[in-house]
Amino acid sequence: MEPPPQILPQLQRTTSISTTLLNKYELGRLLGRGSFAKVYAAHSLSDKTQLVAIKIIDKTKTDAAMEPRIISEISAMHRLQHHPNVLKIHEVMATKTKIYLVMELASGGDLFSKIRKMGKLKEPAARRYFQQLVSAIHFCHQNGVSHRDIKPHNLLLDGKGNLKISDFGLSALKNGDVDVGFFASNGLWDSGFHSTGSYGAAGLRRI
Repeated sequence: MEPPPQILPQLQRTTSISTTLLNKYELGRLLGRGSFAKVYAAHSLSDKTQLVAIKIIDKTKTDAAMEPRIISEISAMHRLQHHPNVLKIHEVMATKTKIYLVMELASGGDLFSKIRKMGKLKEPAARRYFQQLVSAIHFCHQNGVSHRDIKPHNLLLDGKGNLKISDFGLSALKNGDVDVGFFASNGLWDSGFHSTGSYGAAGLRRI
């Protein structure tokens, strides 16, 4: 079974980096970029119907101050992955120079772009998005996570128009806790990405 036609443009090959990632994923087009990370559309090499977004963090462009932020983002997404309106994280991998966050692909883009293109939302759509947002934020708070950067740019839409909160890079975890069990059970340690203080038990798996 091939990916839906509307997704195919996102999976067109890019010449900016190797299109095969760690013998697991085929990278497609660039979806977005920041000062130290890029996000690509991709699909699994073992199953082309498994569409994902992969955030690639360049560790050479980060410093020690960024480590808690990256670990908090990963831990928060893992903690919240069972809510339908929070972007899911599937797995995390790392090399000496890169960290890879394999996430759910929100093919509908972000809410800011939708509003800019379509104009103001009609009341039923606005009400639906607001209800989904409130539900997701409530779930975050129930699980000890404060997002701290809610804005239309960070509210993504899936192929069915459901809202997904994304980008937990500025999130705060209650008592500064990270999900040590998640990191340990996945062997996410000793990748050349080491943390200090309360983050000393968490790291990323070397590939």
